[in-house]
Amino acid sequence: MKEIGIIGLGKMGRNIALHLAEQGFKVIAYNRTHEKTVKFAEEASLLSPSEESKPIAVKTYEELSNAFTGPRTIIMYLPSLEPTETAFQELLPLLAEGDVIIDGGNNQYKEAIKHYEEAKEKGIGFLDCGTSGGMEGARNGACLMIGGNKEVFEKTEWLFEAIAMEDGYGHMGEIGSGHFVKMVHN
Repeated sequence: MKEIGIIGLGKMGRNIALHLAEQGFKVIAYNRTHEKTVKFAEEASLLSPSEESKPIAVKTYEELSNAFTGPRTIIMYLPSLEPTETAFQELLPLLAEGDVIIDGGNNQYKEAIKHYEEAKEKGIGFLDCGTSGGMEGARNGACLMIGGNKEVFEKTEWLFEAIAMEDGYGHMGEIGSGHFVKMVHN
C-alpha cells in the first residue's frame, strides 16, 4: 500500500487527497485547521477501498512525520511564499535522508530552487510540481509539470501517475522548471 502525506486541504489539496484515497492510497492529511482535516478524513474514509488504507487526520507536522510506516513522500498544496515557507521550515527537521517533499502549490520557481538546496543538505529529495486542471482536474486527474532531480522524479513517479489524467504529467527538467512551466502556461 502506498502512503502519501498531504499538507493543505484547500480546494486543490482536498480534491487530490480524495482522488488518492479513492485509489487505495493511505492519505496522511494535515491542515492548519484541524476540524477541516477531521472532516476530510471522515469523507475520504467512505471512499477508501480497504480498512488499511483509511486516511489519517493529524494535528501537527510531527504527527504527520511519525504516521508513516516507510519512507515519507509529502506533497504540499499551500498558497505560495509565506505559507509554503513556514510549512517547509517546520517539516524539514522532522524528515530523514531518502524522504521526499513535493511543492504542488504553484509556488514561485525561485522558491523551489531555494527549498531544493536546503533539502539536499539533509539528503531529502525535493520536487516542484505545477498543477493544472482546477478542482475538477484535482478530483479526477490533473495535468502536472514536475521539476527537479530526475532520480527523485522517477522514485515518486507512482504518485504523479496516480494524480494525473492519462498521459497528463511530465518531468520538465531541473528544479524550478515545473513551477516555471506552470507560470508560462498561465
